[in-house]
Amino acid sequence: MPIPPLAAFISTVARTTKISPAVILLPLVIFDRLKQALPPSARGMACTIHRIALSAMIISEKYLCDVPMKNRSWAAHSVLFSLDEVNLMERQLLHLLVSLCWACFSQLAWRSSAAC
Repeated sequence: MPIPPLAAFISTVARTTKISPAVILLPLVIFDRLKQALPPSARGMACTIHRIALSAMIISEKYLCDVPMKNRSWAAHSVLFSLDEVNLMERQLLHLLVSLCWACFSQLAWRSSAAC
């Protein structure tokens, strides 16, 4: 199956899943954090940005909603990815996000002295 443009992919997934606007906006924060954390030379497959977008929407929906959709539903609505791929993408993005949450003492000390 050919890979659709990113905007069309996100629009289709958002429309068919009927997710809230917040679930579409929160991935923008995730994209920004990933952009800051990944080296500029980082490259992926043609569908890498689609994988990141879908997994960011999944994580956002699970964070924001009391009763989130199952990954099986996300896989069906995305059309591009199987359930196993969706599960793997979610785990991989969560792993990256957890690694961005760590801070060393020098970072904390610098922040606290700058705030005073």
